[in-house]
Amino acid sequence: MRYCLLIIRILILIFSVFDLSYNDVYDKIIKDYKKQIEEKNKNLRELKIEIDKKKYEQKEYEKQEKQIRQELNKVEQKLNNIKKDIEESLSKIKKTENKLIELEHNLKLIKTEIDTNRQKLYTELDRLYRINYSYQNIFIDPYDEPLRICSIKDREQKISFGKTQKILTEQDQVKYNKLKNELIQLKEQLNKQEIEQKNIIEEKRKILKNICDMKYATEKEIKALNKTSKELQVFLQELEDKKNKTIELKRQQELAKLEFCKKKGYLPWPVQGKVLTNFGKIKHPELDTVIICNGIKIASTPGSTVYSIDQGEVVYADEFRSYGKTVIISHQGGVYTVYGLLSEIIVKKDMDIKSMDPIGLTSKEDGILYFEIRVNGIAEDPLLWLKKQ
Repeated sequence: MRYCLLIIRILILIFSVFDLSYNDVYDKIIKDYKKQIEEKNKNLRELKIEIDKKKYEQKEYEKQEKQIRQELNKVEQKLNNIKKDIEESLSKIKKTENKLIELEHNLKLIKTEIDTNRQKLYTELDRLYRINYSYQNIFIDPYDEPLRICSIKDREQKISFGKTQKILTEQDQVKYNKLKNELIQLKEQLNKQEIEQKNIIEEKRKILKNICDMKYATEKEIKALNKTSKELQVFLQELEDKKNKTIELKRQQELAKLEFCKKKGYLPWPVQGKVLTNFGKIKHPELDTVIICNGIKIASTPGSTVYSIDQGEVVYADEFRSYGKTVIISHQGGVYTVYGLLSEIIVKKDMDIKSMDPIGLTSKEDGILYFEIRVNGIAEDPLLWLKKQ
């Protein structure tokens, strides 16, 4: 608060050179704060629009992510089913191949059995022929021929059954070979489908990664924008506080000015003496020209103590151009008193002083004090403010 007041007082001092009142300074500062607040509010609104836009983008990315994940789950499930079908087809192919091996083995056995039975049949027929058409039939056993005929018929039946079994086995071979080829074709189709689904999964995962990256980037942007928004809100609150403090300072300054103005015509003299130079237009004794004096010169006893005419704060205590050693006191409300041509300054800048506190000494040669009162940056006749002597 004190720092803000100090800055404003410095500004009032600067603007007083251009005859601007403290109200103008306060109004300018308040106007500047309002302008900054308006600009920052505009920035904040734009920022909120950008945040809403990014949040909408984030929701869209989340929807896309959800959709892609669902599609990916379906494709992965389909791929798992294809893999199961491939495993099942491989198992069937293996079983079919085993069955074909078994059929091949049985067919060999059947062929061998047919050949064996055929060979035996030929042997039996040959023996029967020899017996019937040779001398051996004289000694043949009457029961031998029926047995041999029965054996021949049995061999014929076995050969016939073997041929039937051979046909059936060959038919089974054809059937299982066809099944094997179908299973192999199915497996090849499934392998193609597996590759296709893997490619789809890879593409979906790339899309998903891209969406997740964009969603993450959007989340980072939203986080950064929210941080900026909070910082902007804090800054806006600081501007509002400064504006309100400035308004309050202006009110306090106006009250201080009113209090000071009530003392007009009753303020004590900074030093006792005779007015040597009056306020306003005066004729220069040597240059024979009219000059404007913004204060008065009081001739006092050399080295006299100079007093503050009212309470206030020292805002300047140093050499100042043709005024020599000078003290400037702020009495708030845009009211300043100037004490120049001092031989010694006994106060320091930023000191709070009371009415009739000593601030310096007049010249030790001629005892002249230059005294000035400024209200709202405009010099006024000090004799209208001081007690009549």
